[in-house]
Amino acid sequence: MNKFINGFILTIFILSNVSAYAINWVQAETQNGKVAFVDKDSLLKKDKYYFYNIKYKTTPQDEFKILTVQSALHNAYSARLKTYTEQEYDNLHGDYQNIANNFNPKLELAVYGSVVHSCHKKVRELMEEEQIPRITVE
Repeated sequence: MNKFINGFILTIFILSNVSAYAINWVQAETQNGKVAFVDKDSLLKKDKYYFYNIKYKTTPQDEFKILTVQSALHNAYSARLKTYTEQEYDNLHGDYQNIANNFNPKLELAVYGSVVHSCHKKVRELMEEEQIPRITVE
């Protein structure tokens, strides 16, 4: 019985020290059957730009690609800053501190209906939601 209790306590101790994280992917509406998501936790507004990570497929049989994007606040001019495989991205464990490190002053127009354009539109929606005052009851 004593071994059981010690084992149980050890298990609880180990599990309490494991850092849990979850990526909060929000689907962006796209055209032509493409699949795209925005990592809501990665959203950063800095100066005149948004920085965020997207996950997308151009065809259903493709593997997901993950991309860090920089885009202008009010239009779909964007730059692709960094790419990841799903494993590389998971290995970051939600570390978004360096998302703006590869800042690019030269943005290009994202084509209407493209994955980047669709994700930019979703980011703008999400960031506007953040600005809505919340009513709290105590």
